Amino acid sequence: MTPSYTVGGIRVRFSLLFPAMLALLCSNQQGAMTARCLLAAVMHECGHLLMLLLLGSKPREIRFSAFGMCLQLADSPLSQGKHLLVALGGPLVNLLTAGLLWLLHGNADWMAIHLLLGGFNLLPIYPLDGGQCLPEGRGRTLVSAIFLAILSLLSLVLTVYGNISLSVVCLYLWFHQGKG
Repeated sequence: MTPSYTVGGIRVRFSLLFPAMLALLCSNQQGAMTARCLLAAVMHECGHLLMLLLLGSKPREIRFSAFGMCLQLADSPLSQGKHLLVALGGPLVNLLTAGLLWLLHGNADWMAIHLLLGGFNLLPIYPLDGGQCLPEGRGRTLVSAIFLAILSLLSLVLTVYGNISLSVVCLYLWFHQGKG
């Protein structure tokens, strides 16, 4: 059973793998970079949450898992336009933060993290934000599969050079392809 709390009428659940993933991420030699990546991811997810709240809705549940945070909406579905705005809220926060850092001549690594996170999440691969912006149906499934195949090939190249992180993300995305 996963621990769960209620905050402001919203249930917040933590997967048992969530603290394990945090411990794994924080155990590497690049602690400052990892902290920046985690903060950028939190800002991204808060962008989704903020957009949802600005549109007059709130999630029924927020789940923290080994792969991040997931907002589960209340039973009343959002209109297609509102769903699009919520999906774009996370990448928008990252891209605006990167733009602000560029204007202020901020830290280049910090700016790159936000650009990569925002841009990656805009890829038309379901369940990423860009994939959620595509209309449901076979078209979305086909576009997602094509882009994910290309990303998977890139991940294999990076794996040869010792970086398996994109391969892990691709496995997660392949697993979730049929759940859209």
